[in-house]
Amino acid sequence: MNELTTLERRALQSISTPDGNMLIVAADQRNGMKAAIKDAPHGSDAITREELAEVKADLVRHLANHAPAILLDPEVALPGIVDDGVLSR
Repeated sequence: MNELTTLERRALQSISTPDGNMLIVAADQRNGMKAAIKDAPHGSDAITREELAEVKADLVRHLANHAPAILLDPEVALPGIVDDGVLSR
């Protein structure tokens, strides 16, 4: 196993909990999230790109700002989440 550089070690620490575990919110899926929204009470058969982007922004607001890392897709979630200041860090 290769020894981590200082930069790599700091990067790993920034996405890990104080105990060294990785806690990552995965919001990079599109089709799976669309299916979950569709199956939810009051869900719609046709989820627009804008609706999906808002759901992902809500995940960031309520979950990801408290997690060390979040996976986001560039097609729907980004750059809006960053540009709109939804992601605090």
